[in-house]
Amino acid sequence: MVERDAPTGGGWSTLPRRAALLFALISVAWVVVTDFAVVWLGWHDRVPPVVHLSKGFVYVAASAGVVYWLLRREVRREEALQGRLLESERRLRTQLELCPVAIVVVRDGLVTWSNGAAQRLLSEPGVGWRLAERVAEPARARVEEVLAGDAGSATVADLPARARDGRELRVDVLTQRLDTPEERGVIVSIVDTTLRSAVEAEVRRPRKTEALGHMAAGVVHDLSNLMTALAGYAALARLDLPPGHPARQPVDHIDDLSRQASGLSRSLLAFARGPGGPGATVEARDLVDGLVRAARRAAAPGSTLVVRGVAEVAGRVRCDAGQLQAAVINITLHARDVSGPEGRVTLEASTAGGSALRLAITDSGPTLDAGARARVLEPFSGVTPSDSVGALGLAVARQIVEHHGGTLEVSAPTAGGAGGEERGSGNVYTIVLPLAGQAMMEAKPARSPSAGPAGPAGA
Repeated sequence: MVERDAPTGGGWSTLPRRAALLFALISVAWVVVTDFAVVWLGWHDRVPPVVHLSKGFVYVAASAGVVYWLLRREVRREEALQGRLLESERRLRTQLELCPVAIVVVRDGLVTWSNGAAQRLLSEPGVGWRLAERVAEPARARVEEVLAGDAGSATVADLPARARDGRELRVDVLTQRLDTPEERGVIVSIVDTTLRSAVEAEVRRPRKTEALGHMAAGVVHDLSNLMTALAGYAALARLDLPPGHPARQPVDHIDDLSRQASGLSRSLLAFARGPGGPGATVEARDLVDGLVRAARRAAAPGSTLVVRGVAEVAGRVRCDAGQLQAAVINITLHARDVSGPEGRVTLEASTAGGSALRLAITDSGPTLDAGARARVLEPFSGVTPSDSVGALGLAVARQIVEHHGGTLEVSAPTAGGAGGEERGSGNVYTIVLPLAGQAMMEAKPARSPSAGPAGPAGA
């Protein structure tokens, strides 16, 4: 933006103005006296030629004074117009600085001016930085193309961006070509749509989950029928086997697993139908023991499941234990898949502040970036392979936890966190459930599980 200096104003000082006025009065008096002497007294021969010359000088000076006065009036009018223009520019500059929409002027890729909203949104200084660098790939190439193009105006909606301080943003970019004698470049308006995108995602998520629930209901019905038949055949096989027969123990395992699968199917069917009643109130320790057993069943034979903090859990939880076991199984299966055949999965339980039960499951796979962590809990988000349980299981787990008034969040572990992972290794899936008689915590759960006394470990 071009800064302009205020007009100096000029104007006569008091002494020259008085001198000019005195000269004008003397000149007028001189002309009056000489004309009186010549016309009324008839002193044509007595008035010397110099007097007539002085009268001519007075006439010339008077004409010059009139011309000067006219010019001076125009100059003052121009100064007034410049003053009003300057005041208008100052008001416009103030309005741009206070505008809630981020506005920048870009020339050759560099920002040459930005208002306060742009500096606050992107945590950047006023000038000298590249706007395209604040846009995440692959949308950056599109922004660079728009800034370098010749189009008069353009709009690029819903771009992922990152502020200098690391905040993840969603923005709309609107450009207008600036082509004036004083300045050339592109005027860019940046609209922060982070909150709107989050609200839209929250509105879409229940609809997607509801549709998946309808689809899952039919699958669960068929699965339940198969498990019932499997349990029946296992019972018939047990009847034909004498006690102590080597095949009796595998048949007993088949019967137990089929019964567990039937219970899981019933829980998933109840989930697909939507949140039901509040469930029964159980001891938090008993609930966690059941969740640990479910996690052990889900862990791969070659992987390691480390359990911590179970002995420290206290209180009571109102819940459907079968649905929560399904949620923990889904998370553990996903953690097992990303950790690899010989990976490690850590489960840590604690009572957060005496008001909530906190369960953190940590895998040892690659750490997801912030964008992937925000999407991994969505159905078929693309973050996990389509054939992995995480493609749908994590969304089901979050829905189950939220049905119980809790939260499920994904974060990166910190040094000294559960399982001893260093920062940048693995991901933490944290379930927080309110204890019976306690309101849900307003604060977010901690971003990494705290260390607790070592519990039993097993494969």
